[in-house]
Amino acid sequence: MRKLLALLLITLISCKESEEISQVMTPALVTANGGDNSLSFIDPNTMEEKQRIYLKAPRATYLHHLGLSPQADKIALAFPEYDFSEGHDGLHNLQVQGHVSVWNKASNKLENTYTVPYANHNAVFSPDGKEIWTGLVSHSGRILVHSALDGSQLATITVGADPHEILFANEGRYVVVTCLESSFLTVIDAQTKKVIRDIKVDPFPTNVWPGRDTYHVIVENSTQKTINIIDLRSFQVIDHLDLDFAPGYSAFDEEGNLWICTKGQNYLRKFRKADDSWKEIQKIKTHHDPHQFLIFASKLWLVNQKQNTVQIIDLKTGDITGSISVGLKPNAIIYMP
Repeated sequence: MRKLLALLLITLISCKESEEISQVMTPALVTANGGDNSLSFIDPNTMEEKQRIYLKAPRATYLHHLGLSPQADKIALAFPEYDFSEGHDGLHNLQVQGHVSVWNKASNKLENTYTVPYANHNAVFSPDGKEIWTGLVSHSGRILVHSALDGSQLATITVGADPHEILFANEGRYVVVTCLESSFLTVIDAQTKKVIRDIKVDPFPTNVWPGRDTYHVIVENSTQKTINIIDLRSFQVIDHLDLDFAPGYSAFDEEGNLWICTKGQNYLRKFRKADDSWKEIQKIKTHHDPHQFLIFASKLWLVNQKQNTVQIIDLKTGDITGSISVGLKPNAIIYMP
């Protein structure tokens, strides 16, 4: 009887994962759910999860972050054979592979899945949509560039040890990446695929995120408990925050306020600069493990990785106005028109 129940459960899960969805419901907010390799589609008007698509991903992988194509019809996906929700330090004792796939909205299928030698943190389209870039989180420190059309490898770029998030910036001219075992933000020319600058930041930077515009980026440093803001026209740190907590994902709103996820604590914090000094003006209690957010339609949509939720926060008041259940271990959120 127990074996029969187990077989029935496996059959039900398999049916769910292979269920054909005739039409993907967009526009939507989309979350990457690393615990079950699924995408949740949230209606921004009704604030409900309308669809959950289970991806036929490579075995023993954990979907990590989302890279929307310039035409907004595909998403580049990283599938590391490592669960980054358990912390990044565990990779030091492992040698595991990663994978890159492209999800096509029209067909609702994965295309051009290929394997890379080490776990990868994210995958991102080039501004012209012809390339996909991904970084290998290893001491060998490499960025790989592949064709978005057929997955063929176009370039290998050597950087520092343990590159993490990859980001296009400065109107797509540069690719920037932080390398965890360094004290630099590495800047790569997107056309020549050569490293052109290493910008000094606080030691052991953990990630880089978009700044207020395409010319600025935010360097997160959860080890030193700091944030550096970089101007990519002068290649210099132009602002700096010393914090009493480990920062995670960070982003500016339209009024210039800086919102910061707190690693290891269930808080979202809001900072404002006045008289050349940054001051914390709001501290919002969240669900477990606030990991990433999207500012959209006058709201902040916060992904809580270890509570499997998206919380909706009013940008003006900081009030939490709703909560949406999504797939397991969500780690990223984007808007797909």
